[in-house]
Amino acid sequence: GNTLLAFFSVTFMSFAAAPLLHAADRINAGEWENTSTTNGQSHTTKSCKTQAQAKESNQSAQEMREVAAKDRKTGCSLDDIRIEGNVVSYTMACGDSVTKIKATYHDGNSWESVMTNNKRGTTTVKATRLGACP
Repeated sequence: GNTLLAFFSVTFMSFAAAPLLHAADRINAGEWENTSTTNGQSHTTKSCKTQAQAKESNQSAQEMREVAAKDRKTGCSLDDIRIEGNVVSYTMACGDSVTKIKATYHDGNSWESVMTNNKRGTTTVKATRLGACP
């Protein structure tokens, strides 16, 4: 339940972003507020993304593939990684649980995603950068 959602959130923030151009990062460093909604139930969290984490989140599709190939400790895999303009999509498989993820990014300060899981249904996530980390 919540452990898998936490894994998706961390993984999503780590892997899902890639640059439109090097001048326009998808995710900026700072404090972020994320609201996820599944089956009508919403959950909001705040987190601080460092400059190093933001850089990791702004990887190209090739860099994402390389990181995913190296990091198999989670027992999950990332496949079908695609970046088209400001939209990133991929499939995450963890055992027999498969999630298709599609995210749309706006100016490095907000994004929204739809995650469709074969067991738990659909989760939407909306994230907004609040400013500098406290």
